[in-house]
Amino acid sequence: MATRSFEMLFYADVVLSIVVSVFVFYFLPETKPESKEVSKRENSLLQTFKGYRIIFKDKLYMAFLLATSFSTLMYFNMNSSMSVYLVNHRGITPEQFGYILSLNAGMVVFLQIFITRVTAKWKAMLAIVLGNLLYVVGFTMYGIFDSYVMFIIAMVIITIGEMIYSPKEQMIAVNIAPEDMRGRYMAVHSFSWIIPIAIGPLGAGLIMDNFDPRYVWFAAGFIGIIATLGFLRLHFKAQGRFEGNGGKESNGRNFAFQDLVLPL
Repeated sequence: MATRSFEMLFYADVVLSIVVSVFVFYFLPETKPESKEVSKRENSLLQTFKGYRIIFKDKLYMAFLLATSFSTLMYFNMNSSMSVYLVNHRGITPEQFGYILSLNAGMVVFLQIFITRVTAKWKAMLAIVLGNLLYVVGFTMYGIFDSYVMFIIAMVIITIGEMIYSPKEQMIAVNIAPEDMRGRYMAVHSFSWIIPIAIGPLGAGLIMDNFDPRYVWFAAGFIGIIATLGFLRLHFKAQGRFEGNGGKESNGRNFAFQDLVLPL
């Protein structure tokens, strides 16, 4: 579509965003727990900020977000630097790059439910370690190989890693929080994406403009290894808390990504 009209991409985005909004509003179940009597009063702004202080004192959660930030710094190259690298430095066409991203999306559409079923009983942090290792292999391949076929294979590896990693990572972010602070925990969790997205494209651009462009992918792989070691350390340090609600007070059962996926 981009090779014919960039404008049409934005019109299509508007239509699809509306369709998704309608679907979410009518068909996705709410997972918010029932409020306790003592917490039904609306918090003041000061009380809200005090609630965030509790999260920042949660050292285990902060360590998890740090490792997640490194993983995101590696992963987000797919959405920013990869197109510039492959089109400008490896000579593929925008249409060919579109096929690579479409392969990623298509695999998720057709295989995510199957992968989620297969990994449902896996230890969450070990699944994240495996998914992250597949990221490392796939992204590093873009710096090693020059052929379009190998770019396709690298994307297959990355996507398998994504289908293992992403559901477990989101599940941990939800289950590690007390139910009455889930919203605050997820708000802080968003920083593990926002910060890497803010600095990642700049760093990759500086490398591609001033050094061998392949170094972007070697750097991504190195950062991914750091994230992998961090997740592995967290698995051995506090495995029990990542598998459930960490012994914290809970009003009901824990939310898991499979709760949304499996019924579909």
